[in-house]
Amino acid sequence: MKISEDINLSKDNPKEIPKNLEEIFLICCLKDKEYLKLIRSELKETYFQDKHYQIIFNKILNLDDEKILSFEALFLSFKNENLKPTEKKKILNKVLELNQDIVINKKLLQFYLTEHLKSYEFNKFENDFRSFLANLNVSNYENELLKLLSRIQENKKIFKSDKFVKISKVISKLIESFNDKNKTTFLPSGFKDLDNLINGFYPGELIIIAGVTSIGKTSFSLALLWNIAKTLKEDEECIYCSFEMTNEQLLTRIAASELSIELSRINMKNFSDFEGQKFFYFEEYMKKNDRISFTSNSDYNLKEADDLYYEIKKRASGNFKICALFVDYLQLMSSKNIKNKHEEISYITKVLKKIALEFNIPVIALSQFSRGVHSDKNSRPKLFHLKESGSIEQDADLVILLHKDHEKDNENENGMISNDPTEVELIVAKNRNGRIGTVKLRFMKNFCKFISDEKPAN
Repeated sequence: MKISEDINLSKDNPKEIPKNLEEIFLICCLKDKEYLKLIRSELKETYFQDKHYQIIFNKILNLDDEKILSFEALFLSFKNENLKPTEKKKILNKVLELNQDIVINKKLLQFYLTEHLKSYEFNKFENDFRSFLANLNVSNYENELLKLLSRIQENKKIFKSDKFVKISKVISKLIESFNDKNKTTFLPSGFKDLDNLINGFYPGELIIIAGVTSIGKTSFSLALLWNIAKTLKEDEECIYCSFEMTNEQLLTRIAASELSIELSRINMKNFSDFEGQKFFYFEEYMKKNDRISFTSNSDYNLKEADDLYYEIKKRASGNFKICALFVDYLQLMSSKNIKNKHEEISYITKVLKKIALEFNIPVIALSQFSRGVHSDKNSRPKLFHLKESGSIEQDADLVILLHKDHEKDNENENGMISNDPTEVELIVAKNRNGRIGTVKLRFMKNFCKFISDEKPAN
């Protein structure tokens, strides 16, 4: 087979795509290392429709990696391979067909390659759409449709988008952010000492807040949620996903903290007329400053990492500008088809990091400690105490460990909760973009309230 070197391609003179295009690609790979470099940077074995060509292409890549690629090496590798006789015969016949000389210019090859990828993209869309229709039912149609659209967008990114950004564009964007003095890129925690240490929470960051049971992780995260929400504009919001509390329980804790009414008295509806008036003003404030969204109490599907991603994607594509996502808590989430808990947590943290980067928001996730942290009551928590810690350590940009001295616990001799605040240390154990250190707050457990430990000026 010969193809002329001087083929001229133009929009007015498109070339007919050869029916044996996949064979041409493989011949080019065998005959010329330059063509192989060009093709292997854009083609994957799954892009071949012929399953035997998929196998052959993968073998060519392996032989090239071992620096022994030739027609003879390819033929012998399949001849010596332990395959079913009928399958081996079909593959060897396909390999023999590759032993021919062709002449092809680079421009034409690139044209063929582009057309082949377009064809692959269309076929992939058709298959995804058929799968979508097959799995469609009334209860899941929105998520299935979003998954389909996401796969289509991913295909477009693979073939059409530029995966590299020139540094000139990066510096222009950076200087533009410097010049806009009124625009802050971080969200403040609302605690002065903590903000002085970490400079707030930045878009694209995965933040992990970890502690033992009942130390106040949820109360602390709700304080952050409230403090951040107060800084948002009218069209902005924070999302809080809790997998162990109802929305009413979450809001009750916010109310206890902000109105300084004990949580137990709110739950028992035991408060004075003056405190009832506080609730009235609290309700009015919330209606005027509606910048927090909880996940539906009945929707447990969001425990699935992928489902949470698609729900955030769906909400962000509407009229909502999401500024932060809270997850309470990490170990209650799951992922389909992954049974090993370490692998599951690894996948979940990667999905949460993907949400942070794709939607340019901080994702703040609560996490448990492993049981090892309880072995010594006097020990201070470390990163390795995080439950399923490996992937959490790796994927997190910022890790805050909550710690309190058991000697200073706020339970009295009778085991009752004291009204005296307990000192809680916020240990910034990892900070990819800044300093590490320790900040002290006080936790008023009766009121689900964290207060600053700053000393008043004399």
